[in-house]
Amino acid sequence: MNNPLELTLYTRPECSLCDRLEELIAPHLESLRRSRPVTLTKRDITDDPQTEQLYKTRIPVLTCSQRILLEGRPTPEQAAQAIASLAQ
Repeated sequence: MNNPLELTLYTRPECSLCDRLEELIAPHLESLRRSRPVTLTKRDITDDPQTEQLYKTRIPVLTCSQRILLEGRPTPEQAAQAIASLAQ
């Protein structure tokens, strides 16, 4: 069995770009979950000053094992490709 994937979505309150990215990746994550366990944790960057400093102008940021998969305003195709890359 494949190892579980732990994804983190860095957001901030009332962030329309964050909501958009979450909507873009949702169907791809559901598809990926058919082949391996996947968790998605949302983290509000305003909860931690260091995280806020790191990501404040880059959110939303999606990471897997501390590797940035997506940030900002990716296209639907970029979102699909990033999630598909996790299937391998």
